[in-house]
Amino acid sequence: DDLLNIIRIVRQRGLPGDFPAVLFCRHESEMEQGKTTWPELVGKTGDEAESSIRASHPALRVQIMKEGSPCTRDYRPDRVRVFVDASGKVVNPPHCG
Repeated sequence: DDLLNIIRIVRQRGLPGDFPAVLFCRHESEMEQGKTTWPELVGKTGDEAESSIRASHPALRVQIMKEGSPCTRDYRPDRVRVFVDASGKVVNPPHCG
């Protein structure tokens, strides 16, 4: 909901430069569908999780990462990180960001 409010504000005010609008609006339709987290994938393999996410949201960038791996903290609505343990099982609900 917060992300959609940001999108609306950017569009209404016509803030300079279109990068923020492109960044936030690129996947607005997916965000409006309401699916931004996948708790049902915990315990599945990373590959199964990636396939499931891509099947329903093909425009999202899915990254499989080992639990505890260093990563950037920037928010990207088009990115889903899937954290897996040493056996390749999803340990936390994957989510957009």
